[in-house]
Amino acid sequence: TCGTTVSSLGATISASPALFAQQYEFRIRLTSDNGPEPTYYYTVPSASRFSSLSAFQGVTLQYSTSYTVSVRYMIMNGTTPVWSDFGPACAVTTPSFPVTEVTPSLCGLSTTGLDQTLTIVPYPGFPTYRVTLFEQVGEDLIPVGSI
Repeated sequence: TCGTTVSSLGATISASPALFAQQYEFRIRLTSDNGPEPTYYYTVPSASRFSSLSAFQGVTLQYSTSYTVSVRYMIMNGTTPVWSDFGPACAVTTPSFPVTEVTPSLCGLSTTGLDQTLTIVPYPGFPTYRVTLFEQVGEDLIPVGSI
């Protein structure tokens, strides 16, 4: 996922396997927060080298935003856990805010009643929608209201 725009805010990220690793911990920061003391957010350490962008504690990821991610791992030295340094960081960009549309078969239809049922093309993971109604006056679209 390094250097890519992921498909969702909960996209899976992964670390390369580390020999004898018992746990992995990811950290993330805004790429633009590159000062001397950036604000990092962390995942809970896990035995899995796979995590997701939604697993970071205390951060609300934003759409169309670049984040820098790195990972460290823990091995056992006898009975003592030893954590590595965080490895090389890479940038991951979140997707644009999703949009959808009114069901195409409804477009261009005239209605005589005010009780026309509108359906929209569903977008996975989004249970509610807002529809804004416009009235066309000449070349202008004038917002009438939202439902």
